[in-house]
Amino acid sequence: MIEMRKRWICLVVIAAVGFMLTGCGTEMISVTEEEADTIAAYSAHVISKYNKKAEDGLTTPTEEEEEAQEESEETTQETSQETSQEEKETADPSTEGDDSSGISTQEETQTDEDSEEIAEDSSLETTTLENALGIDGITFTYKGYEVKKSVEEGSYFSTEPSSPDKRFVQVTFNAKASKKVELDTLSIGPRFRLTINDSTTTLSQATLLESDLSTYSGTIKAGKSQKVMLLFEVDKSVAKSIESMYLTVTVEDTAKKVELE
Repeated sequence: MIEMRKRWICLVVIAAVGFMLTGCGTEMISVTEEEADTIAAYSAHVISKYNKKAEDGLTTPTEEEEEAQEESEETTQETSQETSQEEKETADPSTEGDDSSGISTQEETQTDEDSEEIAEDSSLETTTLENALGIDGITFTYKGYEVKKSVEEGSYFSTEPSSPDKRFVQVTFNAKASKKVELDTLSIGPRFRLTINDSTTTLSQATLLESDLSTYSGTIKAGKSQKVMLLFEVDKSVAKSIESMYLTVTVEDTAKKVELE
């Protein structure tokens, strides 16, 4: 029984090996030399089917296809030209203007404005600060000025110029009340302009400092004094060469001149 099983196994193995060695495939087709030339020519025509330069192609492009291709080429060329022009304008400083030109123009404009304002100041009424503000019961006394890199009030507030080449000019006054006065310049809304050396003008900086006169709101009792100040920002070079100053105070379109001396 065992020998019979072994024989069957051997027969199955032999049959499987024979089948694997036999394989399967398709017999290669043989062609004549003339048929091979025909196939090669047809293949070449298929490859050059839509080539305009190959006039003997099997298929000639239609007029619609030619127009579409020409429009595509024109669009691509226009886009390329626009891109090149934009890149040229970006790289060319003469198109956008350089920084020195912009700064110079700004300084010239500011100088013209300064000259016009200073010329107008010569015709203004010269008066006291309290009269310019229209406040009764308070006398303002000019106490001098300081040039500062920053201004601090206590340990809770500080302010600095807008750039490293700027400085603050802090103009200080002593406000003494002859009677109880509600000093509220914030509601008055005055405009303070400082003129330095009869050549440079600058507006006051509104801050959150309690002593800032431009935004001050508080009560000064009779016989008491309150230190107040105005803060102006100028170029460092201007701050180093201050020889004279005066204020122009404007309230409701009425401007008056206040000498600082």
